[in-house]
Amino acid sequence: MGTAGGVVTREFGIPTISYGPGEEEQAHQCDESVRIPALFEAVNGTETLMHWLSTASISLSTEALRADEKRLVAFAAEGGI
Repeated sequence: MGTAGGVVTREFGIPTISYGPGEEEQAHQCDESVRIPALFEAVNGTETLMHWLSTASISLSTEALRADEKRLVAFAAEGGI
C-alpha cells in the first residue's frame, strides 16, 4: 500500500484512511509479508470502492471546497503528493 495520508493529515488536518492487505505492525519492515487471501480481498475491496466511486453521483465544484481542501488540491497539483 502507498499513501500520502500522513502528509494530508499532518499538513492539512484532513483525516485519511490507510487500506491494504498487510498487517500494520509489519509495515515497512525487512520481513514484511502479506497473506495471499488478504491480497485478493484487498484487490476486491479496492475494485468495489472504485466502481462505487465511478458510478456515484458526485458533484464537486472548486467553490464548494473548504480552504484546506483548496490548499491540498494546489499542493497536489504542484507535485507535493
